[in-house]
Amino acid sequence: MPPLPKAPLLIASNVLTTVGMFYFATVWNTRQFRVISQQTAMEQARILLWREWFLNLSRIVMLILILFVDDLKGPMFMALIALALISALLIPWFSRKGSEAFEQQQKSPENVRISLDH
Repeated sequence: MPPLPKAPLLIASNVLTTVGMFYFATVWNTRQFRVISQQTAMEQARILLWREWFLNLSRIVMLILILFVDDLKGPMFMALIALALISALLIPWFSRKGSEAFEQQQKSPENVRISLDH
């Protein structure tokens, strides 16, 4: 008999993962909306459209790659886990860089509007 029952650990893991994903999505969306709030309505729509395309395409690519996983100890599975971990670890770095750029733009005297047309 294992020292800890498996089912309660899986339930707790799912609950903690859900709470973490909700927190991450809330913080990430808040930061993005704060940044794009300075843009015109058309520029906001463009930014959000590109964001959604990028998110959906990355999910589709990941799901297609998952189709080629034969076993959980194979190189394809390990590569996908490595890609997911690297991506997860880079998110805070990119988020911090984006926040720094936004703060720097807010402090600049001319406060130039970002245009996606160029």
